[in-house]
Amino acid sequence: MQTVNLFQLTRITDHSIFAQYEQQLSHRKELLVPKVEEILTLQALVNLIIAANGNISDSLRLLDFFFYSFTIPKISKEFDLLRIGSNYIIDIELKSQSTYEKILKQLKQNKYYLNSLCRPVQLYAFDMDSNQLYILTEGNALEVVTTSYLYAALKDQIGLYQNDIENLFKPSDFLISPMNTPERFLRSEYFLSSQQEEIAKDFLREIQKPDTFYFGVTGGPGTGKTLLIYDLAVKLSVLGKCCIIHCGIIPEGLDYLNKALTNIDIVGAKEIKNGFPFESYRFLLLDESHRFYSSQYDLLIEQTKDKRITTIFSYDENQVLSQSEQRAEIAKKIEGISGCKTYRLTNKIRTNKELASFIERLRDLHSHNIVNDYSSVTLVYAKDTSEASLLLENFTQNGYTFINYTSSSYYPTTFDCYNAFCQGRNTHTVIGQEFEKVVMILDRTFAYDQDGKLRAIVHPNPNYLYRQLLFQGISRVREKLAIIVVDNPDVFAKVLSILE
Repeated sequence: MQTVNLFQLTRITDHSIFAQYEQQLSHRKELLVPKVEEILTLQALVNLIIAANGNISDSLRLLDFFFYSFTIPKISKEFDLLRIGSNYIIDIELKSQSTYEKILKQLKQNKYYLNSLCRPVQLYAFDMDSNQLYILTEGNALEVVTTSYLYAALKDQIGLYQNDIENLFKPSDFLISPMNTPERFLRSEYFLSSQQEEIAKDFLREIQKPDTFYFGVTGGPGTGKTLLIYDLAVKLSVLGKCCIIHCGIIPEGLDYLNKALTNIDIVGAKEIKNGFPFESYRFLLLDESHRFYSSQYDLLIEQTKDKRITTIFSYDENQVLSQSEQRAEIAKKIEGISGCKTYRLTNKIRTNKELASFIERLRDLHSHNIVNDYSSVTLVYAKDTSEASLLLENFTQNGYTFINYTSSSYYPTTFDCYNAFCQGRNTHTVIGQEFEKVVMILDRTFAYDQDGKLRAIVHPNPNYLYRQLLFQGISRVREKLAIIVVDNPDVFAKVLSILE
């Protein structure tokens, strides 16, 4: 995406072709279709900037080098107008039918994200309805300024950036995980995506209604279920005591949060049994609840219904790791609860489109989710376990997290020889976590069937499903994924075909 000249952009008055014209100017990959009000607001602002000086020629130069409607990849954070100089950044948000509070909130959010570029930021909002231009002060308040003020700021900007803006932002800098970065979570150094925020708002309204006790939050890997659950817990803790039930091994990060959070307890699913103090809590929040045992689920429903405890289930029916989890069908049971309101997260915020496409095509070679660039994926081949170990050592030394397959308590697996490289991480211990770089192994355990779907042999623990374990592991990735194929030329050739 490239910069545009706002004067050129606003010469088009036909709203039906504005999108095509904007795409031609910005070289945006996907067609953007703004609302008519947004176009009119932009046109009004441009006219005011021109009027502030009266010299159209000078104004034309100051209206150059703007990034129009840029969204940070993966996290869906949008900026209406960005002009990036070496001395400072100018951000202008276009508003109509807004409020002081909404404008203030947005500019504060924008400040948080733009501060990552390590230079001063000037944040403005132009409201077409009132014809007023606001600036965010150093004290995080809104102040009305003249268009001449903005004109001068544009004139004094130097070293204007004109290259691909996506290169300036690293989405992982803003993706906060309660498990992996608990300190930043406690400092509230995060913002919810627009989708997460809408769900949180609606939920907080719904819990005020009588006899509304059960809620579900579902979505695929990387859609932000865990962050939403923990954010809701913090909000709910001012209303009553909360308990977050983590359906997996409690990692170090959650232990840290458990000690630091007020009016919130974090417990493992194994604690849900007869004698658990349900009556101590007003709110129960279950993360990864599709991993519950049927007996635990039945007990929880019995107790929460009897004691009228507001309960929130986070789940994904496609992330089960064992046959017993498949048989339990907890996701279907949750969705079958009378009066349960379910929210669905659809936007991936952990894994970018490239990695999401690769993972989907690794699962099914005939998937139509195809992108042109898989540069974040590295595929290598090892003839035997010794070569694989050498490669693993190299990847881990270069910042990759190796996630091994969960082993059997009684029988060896072909992956046990790699345990020295995983630092105790396996496909069960990383539930709910995320990592910048992930490396995993495919050996002769895996093969593609005639329909192009990846299959696997039976795990030594027949309850575990190798295929599900694989996708649980690789879906933890944020930025870079490496696959080491060991002594399996057929699988290597087919995975290589994905990358070609």
